[in-house]
Amino acid sequence: MPENSIPSFSPDSLKNVQESLGITQLAAGSEDSWYQILGGLIFQGGKTEPIAVNTLSAAISFNTGFPKKVLGIWIIPISDAIDPTGELYSFAVNPIDLYSFQIANDGIEAAFYWIAIGF
Repeated sequence: MPENSIPSFSPDSLKNVQESLGITQLAAGSEDSWYQILGGLIFQGGKTEPIAVNTLSAAISFNTGFPKKVLGIWIIPISDAIDPTGELYSFAVNPIDLYSFQIANDGIEAAFYWIAIGF
């Protein structure tokens, strides 16, 4: 190789460089699903399909798996609906494994935004 030159990047190695620099990666075919790797932590998020009331969702896949541990998953419903009784809506999120999670919906039928952190 000539002096003062660098090897070319393959698409895979360029993706690895971008991830290590903390550049947000959009999941394939989606504008609502993303992940970012910063200092060894993986941050990721997205949007679910609507989940019916009083149901446990099907498994929702993370955009990229966590190699070792899920530290937390947070959700918020996407809805303008207001409960006329003044009751608080109840939602819970449960990790299944390092690659997926479920949402228990005891509130209103809604899609959800979610964010997860792990390593």
